[in-house]
Amino acid sequence: MAEIAEVFNHPGAGFVTLPAGIKFPPQYKEWQKPENARTFQQAQDHAAKGGNVGILAGSGYIGIDQDNVIAFWGISLHKTTKWETRPGKHGIEPRYGLRFKVSDDVAEALATIGKKADTAQLYLFKDGLHVGEIKLQRSYQIIPPSWKTVDGERADYRMVKDVQPAEISLAKLLADLQANGITFSEKQQESRLNANVAKLENMVREDRQRRIETDEARTQRYAEAALRDEVLTLAGTPEGNRNKQLNDSAFALGQFVKIGLLTDEEIISDLTKAAENTGLPAEEIRKTIISGLEAGKQHPREIPEPPPE
Repeated sequence: MAEIAEVFNHPGAGFVTLPAGIKFPPQYKEWQKPENARTFQQAQDHAAKGGNVGILAGSGYIGIDQDNVIAFWGISLHKTTKWETRPGKHGIEPRYGLRFKVSDDVAEALATIGKKADTAQLYLFKDGLHVGEIKLQRSYQIIPPSWKTVDGERADYRMVKDVQPAEISLAKLLADLQANGITFSEKQQESRLNANVAKLENMVREDRQRRIETDEARTQRYAEAALRDEVLTLAGTPEGNRNKQLNDSAFALGQFVKIGLLTDEEIISDLTKAAENTGLPAEEIRKTIISGLEAGKQHPREIPEPPPE
């Protein structure tokens, strides 16, 4: 039966329970609140059923995730509770989780690097790359016997040093990390991959916007061409058919008003001039245009799609 190591069962320890193979989120809301923390026995029972378990930071304890072990070379860390969070293979270093007991005041230590007292965790960066995190409060680390999927395969969290958490000074730890070229952020920064993805998405959005603008210009030209054609058609209509053609032209152009490509004013203005030049009476012209225009608005024009590129 899968069991949680007894070294995690120290005074003040709180846990979160998660579904099997899952790192986030826990199975219940407001897991950050101390009153919602699971006890060691509850966590043990959950692990026995195959679920994942995380140990909370806070109450005098912090956690360190070493996602890039090489970045921590040169930093002296006491022998402490340590477990493997991702196995190493193909020449890649494994990743580790460490847990420490803090000897100094967390808020005062955070103030030395300009961070707020209620900071939940610090993301660690070296040479612009994410190398790990420090869990301070309202955050947790997944512990054995949990598991996750890595590259399509199951990867189990495995104990490396089954010893009690060592006591350290958080202020000294932060100073040592800075001296080793590690910087801190309260928010996860974009990796190069994420930056490239964001750049690609931005290019797609810009291209889509250009296409939209091109389509708008095309449809506007289409409507303006229709207005010119109707004016020319009316001008060439023989006597006896001009009033009917005026109505038809007004109807056809009214279809563009509903979709916002032409206005009543420009249609009435251009058709009125064309109709007056044919000799139609002024009163008849306006009445016919308004009638055809209003009827056309009830049947919005569908703009044909451009031929494929």
